[in-house]
Amino acid sequence: MAFKSTYEEFLNSFTNIELGEGVWVKLASNATLTFDEIKITDDNKNITLSGGEFHHIAPLKKMTLSTIKSQVGANNLEVIQCESTTFQKAYILSGESFLNTFISFGGDNRSCWIKLENNANLQF
Repeated sequence: MAFKSTYEEFLNSFTNIELGEGVWVKLASNATLTFDEIKITDDNKNITLSGGEFHHIAPLKKMTLSTIKSQVGANNLEVIQCESTTFQKAYILSGESFLNTFISFGGDNRSCWIKLENNANLQF
């Protein structure tokens, strides 16, 4: 999904921001984005993550790595990438577990990317 003012119209697939989707926005100059407030309810604390894709998530509460693994499956979790911490299954498989620094969502890890091998639900 992308939009760039210099692209041909048929290449611009971005049309709107949907609840549960994360997007990166890069602007050439300052701008204001106005949106409707989203009320947090029990109905939108459970998300389905598709396997093989990166999902940008910002959980509403602190979640430890063990809690995340118990929900999505320890062997199903491939990557969690935050601004300053990471978890990568590949590090474990290559004997470099010490490179995994992710402990939990929350604090400095308020917004992260997550990738699973197979579909799973994450509840927060």
